Amino acid sequence: MPTQRALGMVPIWVILPVLCLVMTIARADGSTKSAGSDQPQPKPVEKKIAFEMRDKPWSAVLEWLADQSGLPVVASSKPTGKFTFVPPKGGVKSFTLDEIFDILNESLIEQRLILIRRTASFTIVPADERIDPGPLPRFTIDDLENLPRTQLAQVCLPIRAIPPSDAVTEVKKSWVRLDKSQR
Repeated sequence: MPTQRALGMVPIWVILPVLCLVMTIARADGSTKSAGSDQPQPKPVEKKIAFEMRDKPWSAVLEWLADQSGLPVVASSKPTGKFTFVPPKGGVKSFTLDEIFDILNESLIEQRLILIRRTASFTIVPADERIDPGPLPRFTIDDLENLPRTQLAQVCLPIRAIPPSDAVTEVKKSWVRLDKSQR
């Protein structure tokens, strides 16, 4: 719970209630448009990286990710086997780190794992077990447009115009569940 000092000496009871929910950023329709936003915000241009891997052990893939992103991979759960990603001939062969993050997560989900980007590192956790929201980064609703489709995050929503129970119902409509056990 924030202290009065962290809130700039504003008494806690004066602060508007905030509902913090752990949710995936991907929506059921695959879009990332935030609710209540009529026009999408432009995403900053990111550097594209040539990306193609054939029969690479996952340890080499994660080492490559750490080198490219500048963030270490800290994981107690590790994928097994090898990873292959071959873009189509004549197609896109360079991707942003966000796009690569999504490609890796699409492959990891086959092993019931998910790659999570934290503030200072990446981690891999079992996707079919309850995920501790503590280490997940927090974002505002406006940040959602600029995150990868498969990024897990905490989103804090100010509740002003509707009852909290209605807010929960509205947010749940946009969730994509990895497993029914996380309900």
